[in-house]
Amino acid sequence: MTAPATPDLDALRRASRYAGVLTLAGVGIVLASIGYGIWHLSETEKQLESKKLEITHQQKELSQLEEEVGALRKAKDALQTKITQLQKQEAELKEHVKQAKADTQEFETQLVALRKETAFIRSELKKKFSDPKTNLELWAKPEYRAVMVSTLIAPAGRYHLLKKDAASPTGKWYAFTLLLSFPNDSKLADAMRAKIKSVTYDLNHPYRKIEPLVSKDAARNFPVRFEGAGTLRNVIVKIDVEGAGVVSLDYDMTKAFPEVAAK
Repeated sequence: MTAPATPDLDALRRASRYAGVLTLAGVGIVLASIGYGIWHLSETEKQLESKKLEITHQQKELSQLEEEVGALRKAKDALQTKITQLQKQEAELKEHVKQAKADTQEFETQLVALRKETAFIRSELKKKFSDPKTNLELWAKPEYRAVMVSTLIAPAGRYHLLKKDAASPTGKWYAFTLLLSFPNDSKLADAMRAKIKSVTYDLNHPYRKIEPLVSKDAARNFPVRFEGAGTLRNVIVKIDVEGAGVVSLDYDMTKAFPEVAAK
């Protein structure tokens, strides 16, 4: 029989050490893989959190944009409603202006007719006041003063050119004086002036407001002065007469001074 072989202890030791090294290497590799996996997972979680924050921020921006769009739509609707209202008001205003022009034309036509009638009546009444002595006696009675003022006193005026003015509708700028014209009989004229307390001139300017002008200057026939680009069609002269109240007369400056009539 063959004797059993004796084990190679050195070889076994080397193999054992090699196996230990391999085991350690394997453990290192496993640990490294686990560490990398943990790091990669951590980085992925950070990126995911960053993306979530970015999405949240974008959602807030989207919500704000939606609110702004909603507000703009409401503003658009409100603006459209306002435009519709303004268009309606514009149409109504145009109709009112059209009607006002027609009314004004009718008023001017009636005014021309009334002025003709007034001129005729004044002319007829003047025949009743042809005797100077009788006129003084009648003026002394308050009940006759209103009709005598309407018949024997007339508004009058004068003007002079101040300057040429490119901004003026007529290219010129005038100074106007309005006053009263009294009868030629000086005694009657003085008696009438003495009983007039004041004269107010309502200028009725077509596009700018002018406060009424008042005069108490009897010695100079109650004059007032104003400036303008041209004449006025409808000056109302209110004469405050002692014992008779206010007597109103109409004065058409455009007819009196056609050469400077405002266009």
